[in-house]
Amino acid sequence: MSTPIKPPGTGSVQNGAPTENEGPEASSGAREKFSQAVEQAQKADAPTEGQGIDVVTQVAEQLQTGSIDAPSAVQRLVEHAVLSNGGAMLSETQQAELKAWIEASLEDDPTLQALLNDLKS
Repeated sequence: MSTPIKPPGTGSVQNGAPTENEGPEASSGAREKFSQAVEQAQKADAPTEGQGIDVVTQVAEQLQTGSIDAPSAVQRLVEHAVLSNGGAMLSETQQAELKAWIEASLEDDPTLQALLNDLKS
């Protein structure tokens, strides 16, 4: 025998969702908690002042003014990439491995190499 399928808002559900005695109104609290958790996660992932696009803009400005050269710009961007998006939570060994992998990938990228050659001239 099989269990009949019940429509939404009826039946017993676990983890704070409505039970048979609770209607859709009870699930609004769970929805609110979920919305708050999503907002907090988005704020945690959002770049703060001095991060994200600002780092790229700073490096581009330094490159344009001649205060750094192209290889230094790439190095700074690689370091930023390693430490952003959760990379700061990696161990020093893992960060070094990630950095080496990114650098090796960039060295093998003909498009990036052409762009770097353009910057040098």
